[in-house]
Amino acid sequence: MSSAVALKFPLTLSPVSNLVSFHPHQRLAGRYELIKILGSGGCARVYLAIDHQAKLQVASPYVAIKILRAELHNCPQILHAFRQEYRKAQSISHPNMVKAYAFYELEDSVFLVMDALEGRTLGQLFRDYSANGVPKAWSFLMIEQLLAAVQAIHQNNWVHYDLKPGNLFFNKHDSQLKILDLGMAREKTAEGKYESRPMEALTPAYASLEMIEGAPADPRDDIYSMACVIYELLAGKHPFDRLSADQAWKANMQPEPVAGLTRRQWKVLKHALAFRREDRIASVSAFQRKFFVRLSVRTHWRLFFGCAFLTEALFLAWALWRG
Repeated sequence: MSSAVALKFPLTLSPVSNLVSFHPHQRLAGRYELIKILGSGGCARVYLAIDHQAKLQVASPYVAIKILRAELHNCPQILHAFRQEYRKAQSISHPNMVKAYAFYELEDSVFLVMDALEGRTLGQLFRDYSANGVPKAWSFLMIEQLLAAVQAIHQNNWVHYDLKPGNLFFNKHDSQLKILDLGMAREKTAEGKYESRPMEALTPAYASLEMIEGAPADPRDDIYSMACVIYELLAGKHPFDRLSADQAWKANMQPEPVAGLTRRQWKVLKHALAFRREDRIASVSAFQRKFFVRLSVRTHWRLFFGCAFLTEALFLAWALWRG
Protein backbone atom coordinates (compact mmCIF):
# COMPACT_ATOMS: atom_id res chain seq x y z
CA MET A 1 0.00 0.00 0.00
CA SER A 2 1.54 3.26 -1.08
CA SER A 3 1.98 6.34 1.03
CA ALA A 4 -0.68 7.99 -1.11
CA VAL A 5 -3.41 6.45 1.04
CA ALA A 6 -5.30 9.46 2.35
CA LEU A 7 -7.98 10.64 4.71
CA LYS A 8 -8.97 14.21 5.55
CA PHE A 9 -7.60 15.65 8.76
CA PRO A 10 -6.89 19.18 10.00
CA LEU A 11 -3.94 20.78 8.30
CA THR A 12 -2.34 22.44 11.34
CA LEU A 13 0.39 20.06 12.46
CA SER A 14 0.54 19.05 16.12
CA PRO A 15 3.55 17.94 18.13
CA VAL A 16 3.81 14.17 18.45
CA SER A 17 3.93 14.56 22.26
CA ASN A 18 0.36 15.93 22.24
CA LEU A 19 -1.06 12.70 20.86
CA VAL A 20 -1.71 9.33 22.42
CA SER A 21 1.45 7.29 21.94
CA PHE A 22 0.92 4.46 19.46
CA HIS A 23 3.53 2.31 17.81
CA PRO A 24 3.69 0.01 14.76
CA HIS A 25 2.07 -3.42 15.20
CA GLN A 26 0.09 -2.25 18.22
CA ARG A 27 -3.53 -3.46 18.11
CA LEU A 28 -6.58 -1.35 18.87
CA ALA A 29 -9.81 -2.97 20.04
CA GLY A 30 -8.04 -6.30 19.64
CA ARG A 31 -8.37 -6.27 15.84
CA TYR A 32 -6.76 -3.22 14.17
CA GLU A 33 -2.99 -3.56 13.80
CA LEU A 34 -1.32 -0.22 13.15
CA ILE A 35 1.11 -0.34 10.22
CA LYS A 36 2.32 3.22 9.70
CA ILE A 37 1.29 6.81 10.21
CA LEU A 38 -0.29 8.59 7.26
CA GLY A 39 -0.57 12.06 8.72
CA SER A 40 -0.83 14.19 11.82
CA GLY A 41 -3.26 17.05 12.39
CA GLY A 42 -4.54 19.47 14.98
CA CYS A 43 -7.07 17.02 16.42
CA ALA A 44 -5.96 13.59 15.31
CA ARG A 45 -3.46 11.24 13.74
CA VAL A 46 -4.31 8.94 10.85
CA TYR A 47 -2.78 5.48 10.54
CA LEU A 48 -2.85 2.73 7.97
CA ALA A 49 -3.93 -0.47 9.72
CA ILE A 50 -4.90 -4.09 9.08
CA ASP A 51 -8.29 -5.28 10.28
CA HIS A 52 -7.51 -8.85 11.37
CA GLN A 53 -11.17 -9.78 11.75
CA ALA A 54 -11.83 -8.84 8.12
CA LYS A 55 -8.76 -10.54 6.59
CA LEU A 56 -10.66 -13.61 5.38
CA GLN A 57 -13.88 -11.80 4.44
CA VAL A 58 -12.82 -8.96 2.13
CA ALA A 59 -10.41 -8.47 -0.75
CA SER A 60 -8.31 -5.97 1.22
CA PRO A 61 -8.05 -5.92 5.02
CA TYR A 62 -6.49 -2.42 5.04
CA VAL A 63 -8.33 0.41 6.77
CA ALA A 64 -7.51 3.95 7.87
CA ILE A 65 -7.69 4.69 11.59
CA LYS A 66 -8.22 8.30 12.67
CA ILE A 67 -7.24 8.61 16.35
CA LEU A 68 -8.35 11.59 18.43
CA ARG A 69 -5.68 13.46 20.36
CA ALA A 70 -5.52 12.39 24.04
CA GLU A 71 -6.10 15.77 25.66
CA LEU A 72 -9.27 16.24 23.62
CA HIS A 73 -11.01 13.16 25.06
CA ASN A 74 -12.62 15.34 27.73
CA CYS A 75 -13.64 18.13 25.36
CA PRO A 76 -17.42 17.72 24.75
CA GLN A 77 -17.46 19.81 21.56
CA ILE A 78 -14.59 17.92 19.91
CA LEU A 79 -16.01 14.55 20.96
CA HIS A 80 -19.41 15.54 19.58
CA ALA A 81 -17.84 16.63 16.28
CA PHE A 82 -15.92 13.33 16.07
CA ARG A 83 -19.10 11.32 16.69
CA GLN A 84 -20.95 13.46 14.16
CA GLU A 85 -18.28 12.83 11.52
CA TYR A 86 -18.97 9.10 11.88
CA ARG A 87 -22.76 9.57 11.84
CA LYS A 88 -22.60 11.70 8.71
CA ALA A 89 -20.43 9.18 6.87
CA GLN A 90 -22.77 6.37 7.94
CA SER A 91 -25.87 8.22 6.77
CA ILE A 92 -24.79 8.37 3.13
CA SER A 93 -24.01 5.13 1.34
CA HIS A 94 -22.60 5.89 -2.08
CA PRO A 95 -19.68 4.50 -4.16
CA ASN A 96 -18.18 7.98 -4.41
CA MET A 97 -18.14 8.60 -0.66
CA VAL A 98 -15.51 7.29 1.75
CA LYS A 99 -17.04 4.64 4.00
CA ALA A 100 -16.92 4.79 7.79
CA TYR A 101 -16.96 1.32 9.30
CA ALA A 102 -16.83 1.89 13.04
CA PHE A 103 -16.45 4.41 15.85
CA TYR A 104 -14.78 3.48 19.13
CA GLU A 105 -14.69 5.26 22.48
CA LEU A 106 -12.34 3.18 24.63
CA GLU A 107 -10.70 3.94 27.96
CA ASP A 108 -7.44 5.06 26.36
CA SER A 109 -8.44 5.94 22.80
CA VAL A 110 -11.19 7.41 20.60
CA PHE A 111 -10.99 6.62 16.90
CA LEU A 112 -12.77 6.22 13.57
CA VAL A 113 -12.28 3.28 11.21
CA MET A 114 -12.62 4.27 7.55
CA ASP A 115 -11.73 3.31 4.00
CA ALA A 116 -8.04 3.23 3.11
CA LEU A 117 -7.55 4.60 -0.38
CA GLU A 118 -4.65 4.44 -2.79
CA GLY A 119 -4.21 7.06 -5.46
CA ARG A 120 -4.07 10.86 -5.51
CA THR A 121 -6.12 13.85 -4.45
CA LEU A 122 -7.36 16.19 -7.16
CA GLY A 123 -4.97 18.76 -5.73
CA GLN A 124 -2.08 16.46 -6.61
CA LEU A 125 -3.56 15.76 -10.05
CA PHE A 126 -3.97 19.48 -10.71
CA ARG A 127 -0.26 20.04 -10.09
CA ASP A 128 0.55 17.27 -12.59
CA TYR A 129 -1.79 18.67 -15.27
CA SER A 130 -1.49 22.40 -14.61
CA ALA A 131 -0.74 23.27 -18.25
CA ASN A 132 -3.92 22.11 -20.00
CA GLY A 133 -6.05 20.40 -17.38
CA VAL A 134 -6.68 16.71 -16.81
CA PRO A 135 -7.33 14.76 -20.08
CA LYS A 136 -10.93 15.30 -21.17
CA ALA A 137 -12.16 11.68 -21.04
CA TRP A 138 -10.81 11.26 -17.51
CA SER A 139 -12.15 14.67 -16.48
CA PHE A 140 -15.67 13.87 -17.64
CA LEU A 141 -15.59 10.55 -15.79
CA MET A 142 -14.63 12.33 -12.56
CA ILE A 143 -17.15 15.12 -13.14
CA GLU A 144 -19.98 12.59 -13.44
CA GLN A 145 -18.85 10.86 -10.25
CA LEU A 146 -18.48 14.16 -8.37
CA LEU A 147 -21.97 15.24 -9.41
CA ALA A 148 -23.41 11.87 -8.33
CA ALA A 149 -21.74 12.09 -4.91
CA VAL A 150 -22.80 15.69 -4.22
CA GLN A 151 -26.33 14.91 -5.35
CA ALA A 152 -26.41 11.97 -2.89
CA ILE A 153 -25.27 14.30 -0.10
CA HIS A 154 -28.01 16.81 -0.90
CA GLN A 155 -30.69 14.12 -1.23
CA ASN A 156 -29.77 12.98 2.29
CA ASN A 157 -30.40 16.52 3.58
CA TRP A 158 -26.78 17.61 4.01
CA VAL A 159 -24.66 20.38 2.55
CA HIS A 160 -21.02 19.28 2.34
CA TYR A 161 -19.68 22.82 2.88
CA ASP A 162 -16.02 21.98 2.20
CA LEU A 163 -15.67 20.78 -1.39
CA LYS A 164 -12.14 21.41 -2.67
CA PRO A 165 -9.37 19.49 -4.51
CA GLY A 166 -7.77 18.29 -1.28
CA ASN A 167 -11.07 16.68 -0.21
CA LEU A 168 -11.50 14.76 -3.47
CA PHE A 169 -9.50 11.60 -4.07
CA PHE A 170 -9.18 9.40 -7.15
CA ASN A 171 -8.90 5.82 -5.94
CA LYS A 172 -6.87 3.81 -8.44
CA HIS A 173 -8.23 0.43 -7.32
CA ASP A 174 -11.82 1.05 -8.44
CA SER A 175 -11.30 4.14 -10.64
CA GLN A 176 -13.75 6.06 -8.47
CA LEU A 177 -13.56 9.65 -7.31
CA LYS A 178 -14.19 9.78 -3.55
CA ILE A 179 -15.32 12.63 -1.32
CA LEU A 180 -13.11 12.25 1.72
CA ASP A 181 -14.71 14.23 4.51
CA LEU A 182 -18.05 15.32 5.95
CA GLY A 183 -16.55 16.97 9.00
CA MET A 184 -17.93 20.42 8.16
CA ALA A 185 -21.24 19.26 6.64
CA ARG A 186 -24.46 21.02 7.66
CA GLU A 187 -27.65 19.01 8.18
CA LYS A 188 -31.17 20.17 7.32
CA THR A 189 -33.24 20.68 10.44
CA ALA A 190 -36.88 19.75 11.04
CA GLU A 191 -37.78 23.36 10.18
CA GLY A 192 -36.32 22.87 6.69
CA LYS A 193 -33.27 25.06 7.27
CA TYR A 194 -29.66 23.95 7.49
CA GLU A 195 -28.01 23.95 10.90
CA SER A 196 -26.15 27.13 11.68
CA ARG A 197 -22.91 27.10 13.62
CA PRO A 198 -19.62 29.01 13.47
CA MET A 199 -17.39 28.12 10.53
CA GLU A 200 -14.49 26.05 11.83
CA ALA A 201 -12.36 26.83 8.78
CA LEU A 202 -12.78 27.37 5.09
CA THR A 203 -10.64 27.36 1.99
CA PRO A 204 -11.25 30.84 0.50
CA ALA A 205 -10.52 29.88 -3.12
CA TYR A 206 -13.38 27.34 -3.10
CA ALA A 207 -15.84 28.89 -0.64
CA SER A 208 -18.94 30.62 -1.97
CA LEU A 209 -19.52 34.31 -1.35
CA GLU A 210 -22.29 33.42 1.11
CA MET A 211 -19.97 31.14 3.09
CA ILE A 212 -17.44 33.96 3.38
CA GLU A 213 -20.19 36.39 4.43
CA GLY A 214 -21.46 33.95 7.08
CA ALA A 215 -24.89 33.38 5.52
CA PRO A 216 -26.87 30.21 6.42
CA ALA A 217 -25.77 27.09 4.52
CA ASP A 218 -27.48 26.21 1.25
CA PRO A 219 -26.90 23.45 -1.38
CA ARG A 220 -25.88 26.18 -3.83
CA ASP A 221 -22.78 26.77 -1.71
CA ASP A 222 -21.65 23.29 -2.76
CA ILE A 223 -22.52 24.09 -6.38
CA TYR A 224 -20.13 27.07 -6.42
CA SER A 225 -17.32 25.02 -4.80
CA MET A 226 -17.97 22.11 -7.14
CA ALA A 227 -17.95 24.39 -10.19
CA CYS A 228 -14.54 25.81 -9.18
CA VAL A 229 -13.18 22.26 -8.98
CA ILE A 230 -14.73 21.28 -12.33
CA TYR A 231 -13.30 24.38 -14.00
CA GLU A 232 -9.82 23.62 -12.66
CA LEU A 233 -10.17 19.99 -13.70
CA LEU A 234 -10.89 21.02 -17.30
CA ALA A 235 -8.78 24.18 -17.69
CA GLY A 236 -5.76 23.44 -15.50
CA LYS A 237 -6.29 26.63 -13.48
CA HIS A 238 -8.68 28.15 -10.96
CA PRO A 239 -11.49 30.22 -12.56
CA PHE A 240 -10.57 33.33 -10.54
CA ASP A 241 -6.81 32.92 -10.13
CA ARG A 242 -7.37 31.42 -6.66
CA LEU A 243 -8.92 34.62 -5.35
CA SER A 244 -11.73 34.25 -2.85
CA ALA A 245 -15.27 34.82 -4.14
CA ASP A 246 -15.59 38.19 -2.40
CA GLN A 247 -12.28 39.43 -3.87
CA ALA A 248 -13.16 38.20 -7.37
CA TRP A 249 -16.66 39.70 -7.11
CA LYS A 250 -15.33 43.10 -6.02
CA ALA A 251 -12.83 43.00 -8.92
CA ASN A 252 -15.71 42.15 -11.31
CA MET A 253 -13.77 39.12 -12.58
CA GLN A 254 -15.24 36.81 -15.19
CA PRO A 255 -13.98 33.25 -15.84
CA GLU A 256 -12.43 32.62 -19.24
CA PRO A 257 -14.27 30.07 -21.43
CA VAL A 258 -12.91 26.54 -21.20
CA ALA A 259 -11.53 25.08 -24.42
CA GLY A 260 -13.15 21.83 -25.50
CA LEU A 261 -16.58 22.49 -23.99
CA THR A 262 -19.65 23.02 -26.13
CA ARG A 263 -21.40 26.37 -25.89
CA ARG A 264 -24.13 24.72 -23.81
CA GLN A 265 -21.67 23.11 -21.39
CA TRP A 266 -19.78 26.37 -20.88
CA LYS A 267 -23.06 28.21 -20.21
CA VAL A 268 -23.96 25.64 -17.53
CA LEU A 269 -20.53 25.83 -15.86
CA LYS A 270 -20.49 29.64 -15.93
CA HIS A 271 -23.98 29.67 -14.41
CA ALA A 272 -22.72 27.48 -11.54
CA LEU A 273 -19.83 29.92 -10.94
CA ALA A 274 -22.13 32.89 -10.34
CA PHE A 275 -21.06 34.86 -7.27
CA ARG A 276 -24.55 35.45 -5.94
CA ARG A 277 -26.57 32.44 -4.80
CA GLU A 278 -29.76 33.61 -6.51
CA ASP A 279 -27.91 33.77 -9.86
CA ARG A 280 -26.41 30.29 -9.51
CA ILE A 281 -27.80 27.12 -11.08
CA ALA A 282 -30.41 25.77 -8.68
CA SER A 283 -29.38 22.15 -8.13
CA VAL A 284 -26.84 19.46 -8.90
CA SER A 285 -29.45 17.53 -10.88
CA ALA A 286 -30.05 20.59 -13.08
CA PHE A 287 -26.29 20.95 -13.66
CA GLN A 288 -26.03 17.23 -14.48
CA ARG A 289 -29.02 17.25 -16.83
CA LYS A 290 -27.86 20.31 -18.78
CA PHE A 291 -24.13 19.54 -18.85
CA PHE A 292 -24.54 15.89 -19.90
CA VAL A 293 -27.44 15.93 -22.34
CA ARG A 294 -28.66 12.40 -22.95
CA LEU A 295 -31.13 11.52 -25.66
CA SER A 296 -34.45 9.97 -24.64
CA VAL A 297 -35.39 6.45 -25.79
CA ARG A 298 -37.97 7.93 -28.16
CA THR A 299 -35.35 10.24 -29.69
CA HIS A 300 -32.95 7.31 -30.11
CA TRP A 301 -35.63 5.35 -32.03
CA ARG A 302 -36.48 8.38 -34.17
CA LEU A 303 -32.82 8.77 -35.07
CA PHE A 304 -32.56 5.04 -35.80
CA PHE A 305 -35.56 4.95 -38.12
CA GLY A 306 -34.55 8.28 -39.66
CA CYS A 307 -31.10 6.90 -40.49
CA ALA A 308 -32.62 3.66 -41.79
CA PHE A 309 -35.03 5.60 -44.04
CA LEU A 310 -32.21 7.82 -45.34
CA THR A 311 -30.03 4.79 -46.04
CA GLU A 312 -32.90 3.11 -47.96
CA ALA A 313 -33.55 6.28 -49.96
CA LEU A 314 -29.89 6.64 -50.87
CA PHE A 315 -29.74 2.98 -51.90
CA LEU A 316 -32.81 3.36 -54.16
CA ALA A 317 -31.40 6.53 -55.70
CA TRP A 318 -28.11 4.76 -56.36
CA ALA A 319 -29.98 1.77 -57.88
CA LEU A 320 -32.02 4.05 -60.19
CA TRP A 321 -28.86 5.91 -61.24
CA ARG A 322 -27.15 2.59 -62.03
CA GLY A 323 -30.28 1.29 -63.68
